[in-house]
Parts: sequence; C-alpha cells; structure tokens
Amino acid sequence: MSEEIPQQDDQTSCDALAELLTNQDLDIEFQPILSLRHQSVVGIEALARPRTMGLVQMFLEAETTGRMLELDRLCRLKALESYSRLRFAEGCRPLLFLNFESSVIDRGVLGSGWLLERVKASGLEPSDVVIEVNESRVHDLESLRDFVDTYRRHGFLIALDDLGAGDSNLPRIAQLRPHIIKLDRHLVAHVDRDFFKQETIKSLVNLSRSIGCMVLAEGVETHAEVDTCASLGAELLQGFFFARARKAEQLDLPSLLEPLAQATRQQRTHATDSLKARRQQSLDLQRLAQQGCAGLQKAKRQDFDAALWELVANNTGIEAAYLLDDQGIQVSETHMASDVTVLPSVPSWK
Repeated sequence: MSEEIPQQDDQTSCDALAELLTNQDLDIEFQPILSLRHQSVVGIEALARPRTMGLVQMFLEAETTGRMLELDRLCRLKALESYSRLRFAEGCRPLLFLNFESSVIDRGVLGSGWLLERVKASGLEPSDVVIEVNESRVHDLESLRDFVDTYRRHGFLIALDDLGAGDSNLPRIAQLRPHIIKLDRHLVAHVDRDFFKQETIKSLVNLSRSIGCMVLAEGVETHAEVDTCASLGAELLQGFFFARARKAEQLDLPSLLEPLAQATRQQRTHATDSLKARRQQSLDLQRLAQQGCAGLQKAKRQDFDAALWELVANNTGIEAAYLLDDQGIQVSETHMASDVTVLPSVPSWK
C-alpha cells in the first residue's frame, strides 16, 4: 500500500498538469526593470503563475512527463497576449522580457518559427522582445549558439539569465555576445557587505563592457543593494525595492518614477561622498609623506630608524614605514604600528 500512494500522487499531479495545459490555467504577472541613468522603466519581465498547482510542481511535472516545450509555449503565448493588451504613453512602451525554457534547446526546437509568428500575431516586433536564456541549462553549446544567432538575426534582443549562479559558464558570455546579462539574486543579495561579491560583479561588468552588453542586477531589495550595484556598473535594476510582480491590471509604472528618482539621488550622493573620501585620503597621504620626509631631513643617518618609528607611533593612519634608497633597496628596519599583527615567516624548502 505504501508503494501505491506515490503512484496515485503522481497520477493526480499529471492530471492537474494536463488540465492546466488544456484550460490554459495560467496568469501572467509583470515585474518592472528600471534604468537609473535614463530615469525610466525600460522593460517588464513576464512571469507565469499557475492557478491550480504550485509553480515548481508545474515545471517539475512538465519535465518528467515530456511536456516542457508545450508548457513553455503556453507561458510565452499568455505573456504575449497579456502584454499586447497593456496601454502605454506614446514612446514609453517598455521591452517585454520573455523567459525561454533553455533545456528544450537541446531537443532541437530551433527553426520552428513559432515564437516569431506569435510575436507578430500579437502586433509586436521582435525588437520589442528580450528573450531570456539560462545558458547553464543547455548542454549543447553549438545548438545554444545557433539559437541565439538565429533569434538575434530576426531582431530579438538576447539576455543571459542567472549569471553568477553556481552552474554559470562565464566563457560562454563572450561566445554568445548577448545584449544583456542578468546577475543572479544570490550574487546581488547583501552585496553592499560582501567584498567578494563586489569583485565578482566588477569582473562581470568589465566583461560585459568589453563585448558591448548591459548588466542587469536582478533581485535588488534594499537601498544599499541598489546603490552598490549601480556604483559597480549595473545599468539596469529589477527587484522588490522598486516593485513586486503584479498582474497587468495592477501594473502602475508611473508610480515608480519617484522611488527611481530617489535611488538616483542616493547613488549620486554616494558617488560624491566616495570622491570626497578619496580626495581626502590622497591629501592625508601627501601630508604624511611630507611629514616623514621633514623628519628624516632633520635626523642623522644613524637616527633614521628612530624617526621612522616616531612617524608610525604618532600617526594612526600608518601601518608600516621603512626607507628605500634610490635603487629601491630597503636600507632601514620595518617599523609596524602596534595594532598590526605580523604573520610568522614561512621557512622555504630547498
């Protein structure tokens, strides 16, 4: 009997998915994507919300029953229908970010023309649509490259999703040349307090600039995350800090302009403060250098170490001081501040 219960559950779940696909029991919600630089909503991402079963359960069941392509097309169809019914001010229509279930690329769906036909049937142009692809879910790199190149030729924009997640293959970014890379939420979370995440984002920003694509920080939830991501070079932002995903009739893009302006002012203030701090640090270093030189000029050669020790002892901003000759050779002892821990030397092996 214990073996029959899972079978019954599996059958029930399978029936629920079949009913969902037949009745198209899906709602679409949209989450805005914003640009601080342009003070505008540049895009909205369409997110599927099943009415009769959980989101994870829906995709898991589609995967195990071989109906992933069917479900993926239904999600995209409903997203296009919902987006085409939205009304925007002239010249202010945001891009539609449309998720593509990347694992189906390995199954040879390239070239069917289904998406292109549905986009045009919805009254849209391919240039209105950003196709989001999670490259880590595709095993066949050649098929992935063909997919990206084909849809780029049609005029679609391409975004690589979830960059910075565990399975991301960074060399693929340069090979695929996307228009946008989306930083994974796990990379963005608490980035303001994590040096290693900051350095990772810096590297991704530098890579994106070298190949001419934009960086979107996904999942920003706090002022500090917005400020840090923008300071590190992310041009686009998406997350709960600005807005949660909402149904089309609840979408209020004009209401985002004030928090967007506030975030921009905060980012400018942070940038100004950083420049002032760096300027002050430079002035402090110049002052200390002048003070050290003045002390050494007054001292005899045999008293140089005493002068260096006094310089370190009287200035909390100095961790260590030593003297080099004009050949760059150290000619004094190294004088450390009292609160600096010196690691023991490691013996070399011969």
